[in-house]
Amino acid sequence: MSAQWVYFPAEVKASLRMVQAKTGNNVKECLAEALRDLFKKYNVPVSAELREGR
Repeated sequence: MSAQWVYFPAEVKASLRMVQAKTGNNVKECLAEALRDLFKKYNVPVSAELREGR
């Protein structure tokens, strides 16, 4: 699997840190949840498992 780099403005990073504080999840877990929700919304299958951790 190749790494993907995404730039987020400071405001988005701050909001993501707030979600992390509320949930106890790390960045990867938060983004995986967001992607699963996005795929579900548009009825797009997830071809690979979005896992927690590495």
